[in-house]
Amino acid sequence: MFATLIALVGVLAPLSCKCQLTAPSSVTFTVTSPNSFTVHFSPVFGATAYKVTYTAQHNSTDSGSVEVTNPPARVLKAASNINYNVVVQAIDSNNKLGTKSTSVRARTAPDGSRILNVITTPTFLTIFLEETPGATAWGVEVNDTITGTSRIISVPTGVSSNTSYVAIITSLNPNTPHTL
Repeated sequence: MFATLIALVGVLAPLSCKCQLTAPSSVTFTVTSPNSFTVHFSPVFGATAYKVTYTAQHNSTDSGSVEVTNPPARVLKAASNINYNVVVQAIDSNNKLGTKSTSVRARTAPDGSRILNVITTPTFLTIFLEETPGATAWGVEVNDTITGTSRIISVPTGVSSNTSYVAIITSLNPNTPHTL
């Protein structure tokens, strides 16, 4: 019986799993700056590392990858105001890549919000601000070009993240040119 057991161990020992690791799930992202974002995902059993690949939606040459041993992964050298398609793969102990996750779209923040449109009257301005990933408030600087004075108008905090916003700026000097 002992000889049979040794024979069976000798037969079974060379067998190893040739399985591909499953794809990481629950892939999401958070914007951390105009040039970076963090990718969150669930760990995969048997993974020793993870590869996060990001490719700009309209420019495949603007791409890269980051390897980490544990989630999350931080992408640091992205361009601002760009949509990136992001996939995550687990890496096994033989450095073999697992199945790709479902692609998610991560958008980096612009270097400041753009003003999309301005409607003027003699005493107030209505400003339409661009959707800014991660922004929940804005500060708009209004410059009186005749007096040379300026003031910062705070657009209310608590605006839902990733939302465009309309700001109405009142109490301006009548019929005075202003810059924003």
